[in-house]
Amino acid sequence: MHEIIEIYRSDNVRVQANTIQPRSDTIVVTFAHWHPTEQSLEGKGFAEDFIASLGFDCLCFKCATNAWWLYEDMPKAIGIAANFLSGWPHVLTYGSSMGGYAAIRFAASLGAEKAIAISPQYSIDPGKMPTENRWAKERQEISFELESTIQKSSNCSYIAIYDPLFSMDALHVCQLAKSLTIDRLGFPVSGHPAIEGLLDAGATRSVITEIMSGTFDPPAARRRLRAARRSSPRYWLELSFRCQEHGHFEWALSAALAYAAMAPDAVQAYRWAFARAGQMSISIHDTLLDDLDEPLRIAAAAALE
Repeated sequence: MHEIIEIYRSDNVRVQANTIQPRSDTIVVTFAHWHPTEQSLEGKGFAEDFIASLGFDCLCFKCATNAWWLYEDMPKAIGIAANFLSGWPHVLTYGSSMGGYAAIRFAASLGAEKAIAISPQYSIDPGKMPTENRWAKERQEISFELESTIQKSSNCSYIAIYDPLFSMDALHVCQLAKSLTIDRLGFPVSGHPAIEGLLDAGATRSVITEIMSGTFDPPAARRRLRAARRSSPRYWLELSFRCQEHGHFEWALSAALAYAAMAPDAVQAYRWAFARAGQMSISIHDTLLDDLDEPLRIAAAAALE
């Protein structure tokens, strides 16, 4: 049996608990990630069902906009949440991307013993991270004067799960490491956010569960992921992008074709792969086209025109 309790609500933030009866001795505080359309204060919180399936209580922070949690009333919400969390012996924070930013930033104030952040940002303030060119619209609308320095706790273990080959994400983690001691768990070619790569490889549940329970073995996890990722379309997609970034165009095309062979919409995927070949000035051999089914040859021809 679960009990749903709303402990704070404003126009910007909603904080809602999902607790097991009787309560678990561990509660995980989650934060919503960036959303490409609109955020909502309604519905489930980030990873709420997942946390419940692990047998843990959950406290979910939801937001009205993609403002990187930089709201004037956020200190009030955090204070109320910290008081609520005092009833649990073990508190963890958890989030992805924008939510990972919050999981690290608010861990100390919430009394967390562990902060788990997937592909987090150090900041998206142009003054602090001038090379960050994602989320341009949000950067124009956010009040960065509300962003304080990172509070760190000697009682908290900070963990970043990210793709070390994704240059901007790696830079953010490096900047975070200048402010606090952080365990870097790099999963190459998992993309942004890295949770998507882990999901595609079927590794999310095991990795996150082991980290939360304190049984995580990084080398063993990397071995499992390496074994599973070759059957993951996202792995080949991300590998194609990383190879192109580093000037390995032939490898980029090979990875793009491997992705297309696994993608649900093969015609669209091959059209994309061959279009990328044109962008990289790579010639496509006729023998390769001959090996494709007719719909794929048509897609290739259209992309190469």
